[in-house]
Amino acid sequence: MAGRKDVLYGWIEACLRYGGEFGPADKITYQAVFGVSEGTVSRHQAEFEHLFEAVCGTVFERDTNDRVKGGRLTVAEGGRFPEEPVFAKMPSLHRWLQETLDRSRYVELPSLRRDPPHWIMRLVIKSIRRKTPLRITYHSRSGSKERVVSAHALVRIVGRTHMRAFDHGKNQYGDFVLSRITNAILVPNAGQYIGPEHDDAWNSVQQIDVQEKDSAEEGIERTGVRLDFGLDDQGRRAERVKKALVQYMIDDMMEGYNPPVRISTPRLPGTKP
Repeated sequence: MAGRKDVLYGWIEACLRYGGEFGPADKITYQAVFGVSEGTVSRHQAEFEHLFEAVCGTVFERDTNDRVKGGRLTVAEGGRFPEEPVFAKMPSLHRWLQETLDRSRYVELPSLRRDPPHWIMRLVIKSIRRKTPLRITYHSRSGSKERVVSAHALVRIVGRTHMRAFDHGKNQYGDFVLSRITNAILVPNAGQYIGPEHDDAWNSVQQIDVQEKDSAEEGIERTGVRLDFGLDDQGRRAERVKKALVQYMIDDMMEGYNPPVRISTPRLPGTKP
């Protein structure tokens, strides 16, 4: 039950951190997301209140009887939360906004990268869960080829979903963009499944450095950039990520790289190019 409560109470914590309260509208969303009754929501709120304030101290607005005002959890003025979530499975801001605000108040632009067909996605998931090799037809920028792979993880990066897998033909681990797979079939007799145990790049971490450009040279105002990227007073930030993912996070891996597509607005009829 502890794991389940981390999810449930993590959602209430998200309401408080992102929205400042757990009120009537939040409770309706909570019922819809988790399929619980109104009475259960009240019980969860009471237990959450006790557990959360045991960690953070008194942080909710209260009436003269020391009860939370209006039967809702509202963050009091001066209420302070720890930097890290109290409940580890608190949803991301993106996930919380999707459920909390309607489409007129929260808009997500669609990714220009297409998702893989559902039937291919199903086979990739089965390969990972059943630990069974998968034969795919893969289209890279250098051409298409049939490969046998052992998939062990999925990664979502900049609008694209990648499969981390052992390539049996190359005898090495690699990344495969799922939208570039046009055929897939489980092949249990194609050899032994190779999991992540020996994927050194996946199992090790590497530091990446984020640093602002020279603002005088680039004409960039420093404060906005530092706030946007979480940079320190020297305009720097260090992160540790899986070594296999570093290539997708830094911009100097390929010197002279240009995006393969151009994005523009259409010309109106009769206008000159």
